[in-house]
Amino acid sequence: MFGLLAGGSLLLSGCDWSSAPARPHVVRYRLTATVSTPSGDRSGSSVIEVAMSRSSRKFDVHGEAVAVDLPDGQTLFVLLRSASEADWAVWVLNAVRTPERDVEVKGREERIAQIDRWVEYLRADRGVHPIWTPEPPHNVPGLSVPYMVRFRDIADPKSVEEVDPNDLGKSFGSGYYLKSLSIKIVDEQFSKGISKRFAWWEKYKNRHFDETSTVSEDVRNSSMTARLSSGSFSTEFMK
Repeated sequence: MFGLLAGGSLLLSGCDWSSAPARPHVVRYRLTATVSTPSGDRSGSSVIEVAMSRSSRKFDVHGEAVAVDLPDGQTLFVLLRSASEADWAVWVLNAVRTPERDVEVKGREERIAQIDRWVEYLRADRGVHPIWTPEPPHNVPGLSVPYMVRFRDIADPKSVEEVDPNDLGKSFGSGYYLKSLSIKIVDEQFSKGISKRFAWWEKYKNRHFDETSTVSEDVRNSSMTARLSSGSFSTEFMK
């Protein structure tokens, strides 16, 4: 619902809910990616949790990247941010088209009531909602596609490379293409455990893969090594 999610500062971790009029709403969804390979389709998924304040545009996200294990030991990782949206994991809920999707409201009480109705609608929805399809235009209008990456050598974070969702063959070889990317509202706990895939996890909790601090990000540097850290793969990276 763009009327709900458009605008405002989105806080994706460590939100203080003490001033909220009630406990935050919690919505969980499963993000699933399916890749067609010469050996058949391969899928991976991750459950993401979004907790939202009823009185303000504050959000708290928990979950991890999707890992799609491919033939020959390769892995495609679908991250929870995109090139244009650090808060992509929240904005993607716009894929669920609610009756009030484009309705703007004024006033605190009206906004709280609208959020309540929206969450009730989301929790009742059990459809599969596409984020990306093989047919152009690939992404759903109004929604960006999250970063997708791979490691030439998963033991070396500096070997990370961005993957073009429209041309997986360039990264993985002939016969590979992204078949679908979708979300589905679920009642499951958010996913954990992706850190076990990476021997370098502890070293890169507070630094990017190019060894720079995660306190700031040099937007002039287009290299993925300057943007990514352990926190790019899980919201629980400090635990």
